[in-house]
Amino acid sequence: MAHRIVLFVILLVSLSEVEPVSFKITNRCRNTIWPGFLSGATSPPLPTTGFRLSRGKSKSVTIPASWSGRLWARTLCSQDPSSGSFSCLTADCGSGKVECSGSGAKL
Repeated sequence: MAHRIVLFVILLVSLSEVEPVSFKITNRCRNTIWPGFLSGATSPPLPTTGFRLSRGKSKSVTIPASWSGRLWARTLCSQDPSSGSFSCLTADCGSGKVECSGSGAKL
């Protein structure tokens, strides 16, 4: 079964060397997605490194101008009722939680 993932990221604030940039992430997929963020080696983690985004919903995330890293959509995610471990069938970040830990992403 093939899954098509579409994630629109809209730049809301002009790119600047001094000011942070705000991205609006909108889920235009048929199902819930869980955006994940991983900071580069020289960038501190963002205030959020993962969250749930229902179909048709949006969330803005502010990123410092000097930040480097990755942003992607995880799909088909669930939490194991007995262990509490969170995982996704596509693009799991490997943390066992909704928030990504900073390493181990399976992109």
